[in-house]
Amino acid sequence: MAFTGLLELLAEEPSLAAAASRALNGPHPLTVEVRDGVKSTVLALLGRQAGRPLIVVTAEDGRAAELAHDIGMWSDARPVLHFPDPDQPAYSMLAIAGDVLAQRVAALGQLARARESGGSSPPIVVTSVRALLRRLVPPDEFRTHFLSLTPGAAADLPDVMRRLSALGYESTPLVERPGEFAHRGGIVDI
Repeated sequence: MAFTGLLELLAEEPSLAAAASRALNGPHPLTVEVRDGVKSTVLALLGRQAGRPLIVVTAEDGRAAELAHDIGMWSDARPVLHFPDPDQPAYSMLAIAGDVLAQRVAALGQLARARESGGSSPPIVVTSVRALLRRLVPPDEFRTHFLSLTPGAAADLPDVMRRLSALGYESTPLVERPGEFAHRGGIVDI
């Protein structure tokens, strides 16, 4: 169940609308203290009124995941994404779990697309301090590793498979997890 209709009514409340406007457009940062029960509502309202991505930082990754879910219940057109912490030492030789890596790449991809296009629905990204402090590849380099495929467009199949392999995707007989692709005849599952 989504509460988007209720958010429209709350946006008309004068004191809440004024606080959101000051937070987004004021010359100085505005601190607004709200109880945990209404944080997701206020953040969804800020996200709705902001014409740019909104980054929400929490103390812990578990709280970030919960808050992303809660904001998503209030948000209508804007994607709400959790940017998780890989939860391993920074210089660990272990690979990051596939689902965590997929969430991180999805959030970074949405931010990169919003930056390039000035899109109509920039994302709300919720993360923790630890996840935010991890080093990332520079945005320009990150964008060079995009592979954009659109429905109905022609693509060179061997080139697509080479690009997927170069991007770290694993060729498997059957796709079961993020980061895998399978080729059967003229079809590539990603």
